[in-house]
Amino acid sequence: MNRVVNIFSFLLLGLFCLTMMVVVLDLSISTWNLKGMPYQRQVFTGIALLVFLLGLIRIQRRWQGMRDMKRYKSFIFKAPLAKKHRNMGVLLTTLEAVFYLAGIGVCTIFLDLEPTYVYPMMLVLAILSLESIIFIFTQLKAGPAFMIGFDNQVIAYFDREIHLFYYSGLQRVELYQKDLINLGYRDELNLGLETTALEEADRKAFRDAFIQTLESKNIYVEDSLRNWQ
Repeated sequence: MNRVVNIFSFLLLGLFCLTMMVVVLDLSISTWNLKGMPYQRQVFTGIALLVFLLGLIRIQRRWQGMRDMKRYKSFIFKAPLAKKHRNMGVLLTTLEAVFYLAGIGVCTIFLDLEPTYVYPMMLVLAILSLESIIFIFTQLKAGPAFMIGFDNQVIAYFDREIHLFYYSGLQRVELYQKDLINLGYRDELNLGLETTALEEADRKAFRDAFIQTLESKNIYVEDSLRNWQ
């Protein structure tokens, strides 16, 4: 989900900057000249609002996911999220913050020309970058929400959002290339559980408890997972 939100945010910010250049600098795209485009302020404010709404989706998934992860009290197995996996999440969140701050920098180019057009976007990007920075410190602190575990109903882990894998419809489980546990569901649906979320020291305990849970539900376990070290 974060990837989808980031892609659409990037596209909207690119559209904002391109339209701003065309309108403010009186450029033309092919035979189109947008200098006289009606409702210009409303258009730029609307794009900023869309970027903000996309950002709210990310923010909601982050903080709600943390709260949900803390509520799981019946895990058969649980372990802290692997440090390497967590550090990758920190890197990605940092890139998000840099992206937003760079967007603010681009907006400042037009600040003297049409300040009322760029103020809404600058405010949105400032809010989103601040939230990303706060979340970076939360990731570095690595509280109890940053863990991986499972019970009799779901497998879950939290890094930058919560990842949930339910047993309902699950038919087979296998290890794929040592870094991905493939969960095969009905109707040829396959989901991947990244083994990098686990520290190496926790893998054997996870494997044994996981296989025991799968067997109790009559879910087929491939030898590749049984032999995983």
